[in-house]
Amino acid sequence: MSQPFYHLADHPLLAGMTSFTLTDIAEARIEVISFFLLVILLSSWVVKLLWNVLARDFPAMPKIRYNHALAIFTVTGLFLYVVLTMISGARELMTPGAWEKTGATYKLKDGSPSALTEVPESTRRLALRNLFDHLKIYADNHDGTLPPKRFAGGIPGSAWIAADGIGVPFQYFSGGKPGDREADRIIACEPSTVGDDRFVLFGDGQIGKLHWKTVRNMVNGDE
Repeated sequence: MSQPFYHLADHPLLAGMTSFTLTDIAEARIEVISFFLLVILLSSWVVKLLWNVLARDFPAMPKIRYNHALAIFTVTGLFLYVVLTMISGARELMTPGAWEKTGATYKLKDGSPSALTEVPESTRRLALRNLFDHLKIYADNHDGTLPPKRFAGGIPGSAWIAADGIGVPFQYFSGGKPGDREADRIIACEPSTVGDDRFVLFGDGQIGKLHWKTVRNMVNGDE
């Protein structure tokens, strides 16, 4: 009895071994991490080289080995990271909601500048009027004097925030007492985020609109 003939094209053979691969995102992250590790290692070598060069001219400086330079570079980098994080946090507190994260950095949200023009002037004036009311109450309870600085105790933090569409505080010029004799003295002004023409608050409670250069001259006593 003849045996059946099997053609390899009809019955392919399977061979080989399992291959494990990373996703594109994982590969990209590993490449970035590897690059920064290489930069750290090379930078530490540069630190060691420069340090020991200086140590030749300054006997009080001990020479360091590579592991010492690596430790110095790492600690310094962590310190700078903490400082930059604090700066970013302070910026977000001063302009809440104005920034959005794009990768490793932040940028102003789209439309933030145009949002300033959408704030009605009546709302902007009302914010200054609200601030004056709080300043008047503060002065009545402190022998007629105004707060020495912004965000002073006794005045809600929200009262210092301008209606600019972002949430930047008013500029505040301390000193003096609110009243009729303060009609020519500016005690508060809208921030630069509203543009060149800004509403200002005078010591007698009146609100006017002035160019920022005029405000600067009046505050500095040039006019």
